[in-house]
Amino acid sequence: MLEKIAGKAGFACCALAFIIGIAFLQRLPGLPSPAWYGLVPLCIALAIWRASWRLLAALVLGFFWAALSAELKLSRSLPDNMIGKDIVVVGQVVSIPESDQRRVRFDFLIEQHLHGSSAARIATPMRARISWYYRKESHVPVIKLGQQWQLKLRLKPAVGLLNPGAYDYEAWLFSRNLRATGYVRESAENQKIAAPAFSGAQLRASLLRQIATLSDGLPKQGILQALMLGYRANISDSDWDLLLRTGTNHLVAISGLHIGMIASLAYFLVLFGCGWWVRWTSVALIWPAQRIAACGAWGVAFIYAGLAGFSLPTQRALIMLSVGLVAIVAYRQLRLGQAFGLAALAVLILDPFALNQASFWLSFGAVAVLLYGVAGRRRDPQPRWRLTLAWVHIQWLLVIGLSPLSLYWFGGAALLAAGANIIAIPLIGFMVLPLALIALSLCFIWPAAAKTLLIAANTLLEWLWLLLEMMSVWPLARWEQNLPPLWAVSLATVGVLLLLLPRGLPGRWLGLCWLLPMLLYQPVRPAEAEFELTVLDVGQGTAVVIRTAKHVLVYDAGPRSGVRFDAGSLVVLPFLKKQGVTRVDTLLISHGDNDHIGGAPAVMANLPVARVLSSVPKALAQYGAQACVAGQTWHWDGVDFAVLHPDRSRRWEGNDSSCVLEIRVGSTRALLTGDIERRVENHLLATLNLPQYDFLLAPHHGSRSSSTAAFLQALQPVHVVFTAGMFNRYRFPKPDIVERYHRVNSTVWVSGERGALTFTANAQGFHFVQAYRQAGRRYWHYRPRFTVQRPASNSRKNKVSSRSDHQHQVALP
Repeated sequence: MLEKIAGKAGFACCALAFIIGIAFLQRLPGLPSPAWYGLVPLCIALAIWRASWRLLAALVLGFFWAALSAELKLSRSLPDNMIGKDIVVVGQVVSIPESDQRRVRFDFLIEQHLHGSSAARIATPMRARISWYYRKESHVPVIKLGQQWQLKLRLKPAVGLLNPGAYDYEAWLFSRNLRATGYVRESAENQKIAAPAFSGAQLRASLLRQIATLSDGLPKQGILQALMLGYRANISDSDWDLLLRTGTNHLVAISGLHIGMIASLAYFLVLFGCGWWVRWTSVALIWPAQRIAACGAWGVAFIYAGLAGFSLPTQRALIMLSVGLVAIVAYRQLRLGQAFGLAALAVLILDPFALNQASFWLSFGAVAVLLYGVAGRRRDPQPRWRLTLAWVHIQWLLVIGLSPLSLYWFGGAALLAAGANIIAIPLIGFMVLPLALIALSLCFIWPAAAKTLLIAANTLLEWLWLLLEMMSVWPLARWEQNLPPLWAVSLATVGVLLLLLPRGLPGRWLGLCWLLPMLLYQPVRPAEAEFELTVLDVGQGTAVVIRTAKHVLVYDAGPRSGVRFDAGSLVVLPFLKKQGVTRVDTLLISHGDNDHIGGAPAVMANLPVARVLSSVPKALAQYGAQACVAGQTWHWDGVDFAVLHPDRSRRWEGNDSSCVLEIRVGSTRALLTGDIERRVENHLLATLNLPQYDFLLAPHHGSRSSSTAAFLQALQPVHVVFTAGMFNRYRFPKPDIVERYHRVNSTVWVSGERGALTFTANAQGFHFVQAYRQAGRRYWHYRPRFTVQRPASNSRKNKVSSRSDHQHQVALP
């Protein structure tokens, strides 16, 4: 039917146009107005009337199909009038709870909002990411998958940190249809209202608890749980790091490789077991053994995907498998390329947002590389010993073919992935995984045998880990570079296609030339006598990066919260990698509070740091930190740096010991103040002749303990940035402090509301460049109602603005 509708345009071309339409929507900062949906019936009518319009119709249908899917997800978002309010709801736990030392976190499907008026209710059902904090281990709440609870919650929209090069947490929440985050309030109204009903999810949770008990104490317990049940929360950071460095991380994510192996094994076992079936000729002609084997393989794959919780990678793998098995059952001869295209189309129809996920591109990219580099090539019969060489060849094809995608998404590629996977895939696929799955099937009926099998699987994993650790320390184990732009990756893809052409064809070497833009790309650096200042969005904390022509200074590194969030590794390092920074010349930690020093160890562990300055050098003594003291100065590339505080006296403690840094080029000045309070502000006014500043990092995030009227009157800052998280519990910056800055005609920014803020400065003036929540905005990003606005008029700003046409482009929606 689809082929008839496509007509001369061809089904393949129409499918490609449909996918391009989906891709186009994913790049937009907002969704189209509902009025534009009227184009859909018009395009369908044109496609029916004339075949030449069918490609355009397919593109428009893809665009609006993705838009409709996004609208349905966004319609379940938290209303603004419910932000920060306590609400009592009834709902169901829909994910396996994750616990750490201070909280239990789980996904909660809110089914009913109690005690709310019609104007102050949330749209149900709505999924939310909930944390339940506890003070003592004896008070840990017992939360299980499938339970019904009545809870008193405080919610906020599904927001995350937005920084160039960093992980988009809001995209992850959107992909899981989580439209709010929040925590449980202490209340007598919190109570379990129903016992968990039996379901597949309940079975998975029970299996996980039993496997956790049987594998307790095994070093690779987290890996085994990931292979059996797709539960990766217990994989240690060191194991993840090793898997990433060796390019074997795909082996612990239940996806196409695992489901394909299990389905193939089931298919041939059922086919072998159905040998007797062909004796019933009349029945076998109607329902041959191949059909039975295909149905059996799909059933086993479906069960295995269910054990993994039907995660997004398993859903995609199951869809790809279904296309091939349906062709067997329906007696349809599908070419490999057709099956590949149909699978990609089916995945994107069910979930258009999959196009934004690295796992989609890597999984389909791997299949595309194999189809292009292996399938359809004529090969003479080879002796069996040469099958090993063919296996090596396939792994190298994947390393070369997927390198542009790996560099684009992760800024690196494991060069030894081929060698590691040559051993790891057969070992895990044909030895560890069967042992683990047999143990899973026996864990309730024969626990002793299951434990023995788990110990054997763990031993094999430990042997594999020894090999991977030896490989990971090789100098060329991994290629790291700054994140290349999309245009360079597109050119590199052309180069890969040329390199993977069959041997003997001329021009293959030209593929190396097409790879050069991606490999040699370097971001633009500031010019001589110029600096770039970026205030990163690290939530409730501070991290600032200053770049000159040849040097980099990092002022504070954000907070570290538990074992899962570290602003140093999740925000600062990805930003530096995107900028092509391979060395930090000075890391200046203003003082010892966690929201300033927490991310510093991660930065120093992953990048060479030439010098570390801090008001608390003892806290960083293992890194050779020196004390920052007033009077320290240095000159980089035409830019002057000077420490203004603290002095050498020992009277300054806590926030008041913060290092205050001045950056100057010509008459343009910026001041970074840490968390100093009014006592230090008065001291600076009394001891220094403070000039007017073009930029001020607001002291102490905008609390009432800082930003005195006299201090602001002396500095007259043109731009002021508050490093405060969106919806932070301290409600920084305080409204009266914001108003105080307005009275001195400052343009006020809040990093949590705007995302990373970038400015450039030279002798001619201080120039605003971008707010990343606007510049990098996509339709799934939350759009806050900005509580701080630019003053309507400012005589000094107008004077400074005349220095540059780029000054003060701050009218964000």
